[in-house]
Amino acid sequence: KREQAGIRLAAVDAVQRCANAADLLYGRAGMTPLFISSTLGRAWRDLHVVTQNMAVSAGLYADAGRVLLGSD
Repeated sequence: KREQAGIRLAAVDAVQRCANAADLLYGRAGMTPLFISSTLGRAWRDLHVVTQNMAVSAGLYADAGRVLLGSD
């Protein structure tokens, strides 16, 4: 169970870090990502869709933490 929690935690963290990196790029790209033809805009949208997937949503930090801290 601890190994699964560690793997889940790594997956959630990776997705969150990628979304944060995309946010940094998006914020510095000016108007470019707003256009439908923008590769950066598409990547930003796709990454934020992934963060909503229940398998890697930020809410799983707490679940993994409970297991790793022995509360579950």
